[in-house]
Amino acid sequence: MNPYIIRAVNIFGAFGLSKVITSKLQMEYNFFRSGFDLANTIVDFGIFLGSYMLINALLTFVEKKAFGS
Repeated sequence: MNPYIIRAVNIFGAFGLSKVITSKLQMEYNFFRSGFDLANTIVDFGIFLGSYMLINALLTFVEKKAFGS
């Protein structure tokens, strides 16, 4: 498979997953976010990074299983 396709799926998937997680957090703990807040940005980046690593691990696992290398 094309590594650029895998990377694009990874980044967009992580972006979507991090958006879902942050919206769930906002609904559950209804914290209000206004303007540019450094703490919120760090939390968002952390969630995005975690999502990216999770999806990257899943894609690597699927690729190894499907194409065997």
